[in-house]
Amino acid sequence: MTSRKQIWLLVVVVLVTGFVLARTILRHPTASNLILTYIKNNTDYMIQALRAPPSTTSTPTNDVVTTTTTPTGRFSTLQKRPTTNSFGGNTTPKKRPTTNSFGGNTTPNKRPTTNSLGGNKRWTGGSKKQIPVILFSTWNYDKEKTEIRANVLHTWGSWRPSIFPHLYTDDDKIKKQAKSHGWGFQSNTKTTCGGVPILREMFRRAMETYDSVLYGFVNGDILLGHGLLKSLEAVIKMPFVRTEPVMVIFRRINVNFMNRAPVHDVTNISQIAEQGRLMTDGSSDGFFTNRLFPWDHVPDIVIGRLGVAMWMVSFAREMGAHVIDITDTTTAVHMSTRGGNAESWKYKTRGCNHIIYNKLNVKPKSWYCGFSFCAAYKTVEVTRGNVTEVKVFDKRKENSIRCSECNMNLKPLINTIF
Repeated sequence: MTSRKQIWLLVVVVLVTGFVLARTILRHPTASNLILTYIKNNTDYMIQALRAPPSTTSTPTNDVVTTTTTPTGRFSTLQKRPTTNSFGGNTTPKKRPTTNSFGGNTTPNKRPTTNSLGGNKRWTGGSKKQIPVILFSTWNYDKEKTEIRANVLHTWGSWRPSIFPHLYTDDDKIKKQAKSHGWGFQSNTKTTCGGVPILREMFRRAMETYDSVLYGFVNGDILLGHGLLKSLEAVIKMPFVRTEPVMVIFRRINVNFMNRAPVHDVTNISQIAEQGRLMTDGSSDGFFTNRLFPWDHVPDIVIGRLGVAMWMVSFAREMGAHVIDITDTTTAVHMSTRGGNAESWKYKTRGCNHIIYNKLNVKPKSWYCGFSFCAAYKTVEVTRGNVTEVKVFDKRKENSIRCSECNMNLKPLINTIF
């Protein structure tokens, strides 16, 4: 009797407690909705799991067909353990990207389709090659410079794969020569000033074609010695190269190349340079820039005409780019022929660039602003024990007061995308 009373009392307590809890929950719609949804979902899971029989499928693994049972119904959406291969690894992991000989990723950017000459048929749409430095130039046939061009094709081609040479030309014979030396090539980009390639467009097209850290234009009559690679490697190590605009410049050494033997080995370039003289003005014969350089705001200036080098350096400095002079660690020999060391003056269109500067009113206050001496940085050789390496040195405190004579009117350039 006592036990029955205790049982009934327990039942009453449970019912009263349940009633109180239910009443409390019903007064809070959010809590009641969550509980009802939970009950409904679990009921659906159970009913569908009971109604749906397991399905049997055959899956080939390592040429052996194995039978597996796959759950159906709502339970089939639950996360499955990955299938493992014979090595205990996952058969469907994320694939590691395939790397090329430069250590760059060949996927997802596919290598561009090449034509019969080895050139690319399609240069846009993300087709890029992973290469550390791109070095390009442009020329068409010139009988007087045949040997000069051959020297450049041989020596620049020896820089691969660290530095990849590329040529812009409309001459099919020269394209074949470039191909035979391992160069990339394309037809000329947009031209002006009587058919001269626009500097900005060459850089744009190189950046569309190749994925690189630095892109450089150098005149097609320049031999570059071993110091180039070490200098550019030192530049690439600088942290700002991947976060801020950069321009790398150098001055040349003029050497008379009339009736000289061919040059096919870069190791001889330092000896050849000893027979020449370093350019005394601040003009540069080449520019290397990164992807962050503001090429979109550079007007239609062309190479091989007056005023391009010093204007470009002035523009870079005024736009806040880090300008680095590698002259002290890079041997650059200008192979002088009958045209001498001031060939730009012989063209009737020599003033093309200055016409643009005057029209836009974008000349610096003084051309001294564009001298290589005014670069914020320079490369120097540092020897420790038996090891000599190239370092980038900040020399802004050493620069002449005249380096501040820029005051370019940047408004017409900043407000325009060319």
